[in-house]
Amino acid sequence: VIMVVMESVPAVEMGLYGNKESATPQLDAIAKTSFWASTFYANGNQTVWGELALLCSMLDRLKSAPVVTINPDLRATCLPRLLKEQGYRTHWFHGNTSSFFRRAPFFLRHGFEKLHDGELLKTQTPPLNEVGWGISDPDVFNYALNVLEKEQQPFFAEIMTLSNHHPFTWDWGIPIPDRLDPGAEDVETLFRHGIYYTDHAIGRFWKRFSESSLSQNTLVVFVGDHGLWLYDQAASQLDEIGQWEKYFRLPLIITGPG
Repeated sequence: VIMVVMESVPAVEMGLYGNKESATPQLDAIAKTSFWASTFYANGNQTVWGELALLCSMLDRLKSAPVVTINPDLRATCLPRLLKEQGYRTHWFHGNTSSFFRRAPFFLRHGFEKLHDGELLKTQTPPLNEVGWGISDPDVFNYALNVLEKEQQPFFAEIMTLSNHHPFTWDWGIPIPDRLDPGAEDVETLFRHGIYYTDHAIGRFWKRFSESSLSQNTLVVFVGDHGLWLYDQAASQLDEIGQWEKYFRLPLIITGPG
C-alpha cells in the first residue's frame, strides 16, 4: 500500500471535481480507472492534523500545538502499527526533516520503522534537487520507488509531497500552461502553479510505477492533507460562507489491480 499525501491540493482545483481549468491533468487521468470519493473533507488546515486523521483515524484537538508534536506517547492504534503487526514493512518519505513538528517520536512509536526524511535524502549521491522547503517532489518519488522496488515483503508507505508550500514562489522548472496564467504574480495563482507542479511529479511517479512490478500487487491512495487557509478574496459575506466548500473539500482517489 502506498499512500500519497498531497501538500495543499484541494478538490476545487481539479478537473475531476468540476474545474474546467484543471491544475491536475495527471490525477484527473488516474481517477478515470480508479475509485474516487466525491465528498471527502479535511478536518483542519495543518499537515500534522491531517496525518493524525489519515494514519490514526482520530481528530486533533485543533488547539495549541498539534497532538503529534506534544504527545508522542498518545494511546492510539494507527495504520502503520496495524500493518506492521501483520508482517508489513512500514516507510515514511518526506522532503523535509522529520523533526519538523517533532513527527519522528510519534511516528516511530506508532508503527513506522523507517523515516526517509529530508536530512537523509540530502546525503544521497548524486545530490537530489531541492524546491522550496526541501527535496523536490519528483526526486522524493524516485527515491521512494528505488526503496520500495527492493522490498521483499508487503509494505505500507506514506509519501508526503512538499513542494507546493507557501509562499509558492519557487522556480518550478517546468512550463506552466496558459490556462493557469503563467505570468501572474498574485499568491492565489502562484498557489495553482504549485498544484500543477505536484501533479506533474505525480504523473512521473505514476508512469514509472505503472511500468514496475509493484503495479501488479499494490494499492495506491492519493489524498489531500488539509484544508486551505488561503483563497480568492470573497466579494461578500455570503460569498465567503460559500467558500468553505472550497476550503475543506479534498481529493481522495484509490487505485490498484482490478
